[in-house]
Amino acid sequence: MGGQVGRVVVTVREADGDGLLPCRAWVDFEGKRHFQPADASCTPYPRDRSFSCEGRFEIEVPAGRATIHVERGKEYPPVEAAVDVKPGVVTPTEIRLTRWVNMRQEGWYSSDMHVHFGADRLEVLKQLARADDVNWLPVFSYWNDFHEKWPAWPHGSSVSAGDGYLVTLANEEIERIGGAIVAAVEKATGGALRA
Repeated sequence: MGGQVGRVVVTVREADGDGLLPCRAWVDFEGKRHFQPADASCTPYPRDRSFSCEGRFEIEVPAGRATIHVERGKEYPPVEAAVDVKPGVVTPTEIRLTRWVNMRQEGWYSSDMHVHFGADRLEVLKQLARADDVNWLPVFSYWNDFHEKWPAWPHGSSVSAGDGYLVTLANEEIERIGGAIVAAVEKATGGALRA
């Protein structure tokens, strides 16, 4: 760490829990988003200038007042926390997220029905499902292209990303004028999404 920068080490937990809570985050300093944490376990998304993590991250930011932004899907309100970063100093910060509704307990499951990237990066997809609190993440293996045969994935085309989270890889989007059709070609999941 050099010059006028410091490090912020953030842990994210559920309001009433002790374990780390996967989430999406960034740090804002004077209107600029910082989204390249030092942890190899975090995944930056340059397109939207955020990153996902397993509930802990360390990031270098300029010294001064910074704002840590943490979110997790739609069932947790996002949290912003101000932190004073001192040059050459590591500042630990804990953020607690409070779930305002648990749709899975009500028998509803969330999904992101438009994922075009990552079919070759399964660990990133699994982390993304947990960080965005998305129960089913159908990743498009093909887009507007007919194929006789699906690729062979070493772990199969349906992969658990943890309790209540499923990533599926045998999916295709077919776009035409005025809309798109999503073909989710899946076998029984064996109850991977049970409430």
